[in-house]
Amino acid sequence: MDIRAERLDWLPPVLAALDRPFVIERPEELRHLVVALADRLASHAAAPPDNDASDSDAPVP
Repeated sequence: MDIRAERLDWLPPVLAALDRPFVIERPEELRHLVVALADRLASHAAAPPDNDASDSDAPVP
């Protein structure tokens, strides 16, 4: 799939939401944005829960 876009910042979350494998051929900037998003997601997933969080921050069952 080819995508033409002036801004790339919206694309990494869209690619992640597809939940399918993909290859970034170019531009290199997009690859860096996807890696940065993956790092943030992994960091948040690995962080221990915040015991001081209010009930409004709790996950909805």
